[in-house]
Amino acid sequence: MTCRTVALRLAVCLAAVSVLPVVSVQTETAAINGFVTDSTGVVVPGADVVATNGHTNAEHPVRTSEGGYYVITTLPIGTYTVTVDVPGFKTGVAENITLQVQQRAKIDFALEVGELTEVVTVESAAPLLTTEETSLGQVVNNRSIVELPLNGRNCLQLGTLAVGMMPTKKGMFNDHGSACLANRLRYTINNYLLDGRDNNS
Repeated sequence: MTCRTVALRLAVCLAAVSVLPVVSVQTETAAINGFVTDSTGVVVPGADVVATNGHTNAEHPVRTSEGGYYVITTLPIGTYTVTVDVPGFKTGVAENITLQVQQRAKIDFALEVGELTEVVTVESAAPLLTTEETSLGQVVNNRSIVELPLNGRNCLQLGTLAVGMMPTKKGMFNDHGSACLANRLRYTINNYLLDGRDNNS
């Protein structure tokens, strides 16, 4: 293989890479999952489940599996209404489901026999303990950001509001900039993302 051939192939590869779309790793999404059963607890496969965003009216439809399980992923954060339609059953509705960043809400439906024109509203409350995942997280609301006294308006100080977070021995301001300890781990292994992208410089 000549040098000219190698150079030509390298140029083609670089040209191909340069036209590939830039994929942004976004993490500001959430998910809803759960089981659909009848009133006796028997799973209902093939049920039509739709999550509707209350702000945009965007619909995210899925169907339950053979085991009556459904999962709707990559939902933009916001407030949702979830409906379940199955012939021979009343329509199941869960309203005002507020999803935060990376939250996984579990909403189960127990459908009653009846017509689709009849509606059964499911009471959906945020669980006190999420058993589907081991990660911990907390959303700091706008009121906290606006009203809490922050030294120099350093937003990273808000991280210490979460359970298991604390300032370093030197405080939030030190020779390494702003840092805090997560569950007593070294601040040097912290990872900071901005709009889903690495922001550790």
